[in-house]
Amino acid sequence: VADTLTDNMTLVSDPLGTDTSYLTMTNLVIPSGNTLLIGPGAVLKMDSADTITVQNGGIFQMAGTSGNEAVITSRNDDDYGGDTLGDGVTAGGRGDWNRIQFNDGGTINIDHAILRYADYTIVGNNGGGSEPALFSITNSVFDGYGTDALYLETNAPSATYFMDNVTIEGGDLARHGMTLRTVTSANAILDFNNLTFNNIGNGSGDRPFDIYSSGTSVTTGTVSNVTINATSGQGLYINDVSSGLFDVVFSGITINDASNSAVWIIGDDDTQAVFDNSVA
Repeated sequence: VADTLTDNMTLVSDPLGTDTSYLTMTNLVIPSGNTLLIGPGAVLKMDSADTITVQNGGIFQMAGTSGNEAVITSRNDDDYGGDTLGDGVTAGGRGDWNRIQFNDGGTINIDHAILRYADYTIVGNNGGGSEPALFSITNSVFDGYGTDALYLETNAPSATYFMDNVTIEGGDLARHGMTLRTVTSANAILDFNNLTFNNIGNGSGDRPFDIYSSGTSVTTGTVSNVTINATSGQGLYINDVSSGLFDVVFSGITINDASNSAVWIIGDDDTQAVFDNSVA
């Protein structure tokens, strides 16, 4: 799998019938009008430092099923898709590959998937921010990443992010779980449900869930049923330095074993963070 797609591409499970997978040979670009679909049980392995870029009108989709997840991982990860490099038993490592980056108008649609061993696994940040055509992640696990499982930055008029039943597994060397930045005059709408963060951070400034607003930006929406288990820093960090509005309702938030602070909020008169049925 290499270079720029010129047509739709669907990856299927074990294409040679011998516990095989697909391997990128260089950075991969999904241009407008094209879709990369990783189907149930299919495994895409990323070569060292490779990036998938989803351009305006391009679609990146992982569509697995329960017990037969779609997988994207390191070329060194023999747990999925066998011994791709033929070099004996090897394991993936943090930051083995770079990221999936979506530009303005790109689509990220992920369901029943496993994403392992990237640096920043999914990034929405192209010259200051991105507005996805669709951003949806459900029933999926992020594991073994280096810096951020998700880094989402927008300066767009309207960016909606939907996540449900997502687990982010950190480990002692992983930094942040998810970073969301709403900048300039952006409008971000959050719809996050049933998120679990485990063992995030290797320093006091590392956080499972980091939300930042600046400029005249507006951040609204709901965040419900979030469990944070063990972090070296703050559990939930909200930094609203904008002159716009921060109005997010949090419910069912449980934070266990935060080494620094369970919840840290920096804001002003326009900061409205409402917590309901939460424990820290």
